Amino acid sequence: MKKIYSISENDYRRLEPYIKISTKEDKFIDDTESKHEAKPYKHKESSKINLNIADITALKELRGIGSVLANRIIKFRDALGGFHEVSQLREVYGISEDNYELIKHKIVISASQLKKLPINRFSATELSKHPYISKKQAQSIVNYRDHHGSYLDIYTLSQNKALDQDFLRKIEPYLEF
Repeated sequence: MKKIYSISENDYRRLEPYIKISTKEDKFIDDTESKHEAKPYKHKESSKINLNIADITALKELRGIGSVLANRIIKFRDALGGFHEVSQLREVYGISEDNYELIKHKIVISASQLKKLPINRFSATELSKHPYISKKQAQSIVNYRDHHGSYLDIYTLSQNKALDQDFLRKIEPYLEF
């Protein structure tokens, strides 16, 4: 203790009666110390988390998910209108592939809770608010609808040649015709 530079000689003399440093030879263990031994941390095993209704607290139960990632997941979920498959979690900024592999088996999805986009009523601005729809795609959807009439199903939407099959596959669960 004397070698600590921030402690003056006067402070050391004042604290010295309270300093007790045990050696290996000392076998004395205070009863209060034995009652408060550190216990190894056990991660709480819980049931699966429904990603479409989970709050920040529930998401933080997942290994590797803190407050920041939990907020990002909820923000992305709300922008999407809900997750329709667990693999969409990979699209959240900050979720690494390793982290996804650790938590994917602890997550379930309830597709019945998806918020659908009324594609025949929404404007280009409203459609482009969805993370999967760019402004250009939204404008193309509205222009085609204005010229050819309402979309009846995914097939009539696929007639719009400005939209590729990957886009249609990704957006289909979110559409209401």
